[in-house]
Amino acid sequence: MMIVCYVILVNRPFETEIAGKKLFFQKNDVLLTDNISQSFFLRHPGNVTELRIDECIVRKYMESADRIQHSDSAVSVPFIKTTFSHIALLHNVMQNLSLQKTLPQQFSEQMFFACLSIFSTHRGFMFLLFRCINSVALKVRYIICSSPSRAWRVDLPLYFQTSVIT
Repeated sequence: MMIVCYVILVNRPFETEIAGKKLFFQKNDVLLTDNISQSFFLRHPGNVTELRIDECIVRKYMESADRIQHSDSAVSVPFIKTTFSHIALLHNVMQNLSLQKTLPQQFSEQMFFACLSIFSTHRGFMFLLFRCINSVALKVRYIICSSPSRAWRVDLPLYFQTSVIT
């Protein structure tokens, strides 16, 4: 399965440039980034611990019933930075998941979900995950659920599809 996002734990402070802006990251900062933006952080391999998350995990996380946040719609961010109070625990979980030890599948899935959930209260979280996936059905579900008050005209796209077929 394709790697689509990364959880990155900063082990030592470093500075990097993203979109022309210099950013400084402190020890114990925790980042969530997509596979495009991750290159800005992995230029400093000794300073970070990374956890690669594949599309299957992101898809399962988003399919979980209570994951869609209506207020999170249209906030696009290249990465999310947060802090976490149990850094040693997070570091150990990330290392064990990265080593791909033979853990029971459901257990390892829940550990990946826990790592993603660290960012769940941040604006742009669901949109960042949304950009990472390739599933059309999940993208449609997210669009509809993130704008519940919008008037949806399903008949126009359906008419267009049937007219293309005939």
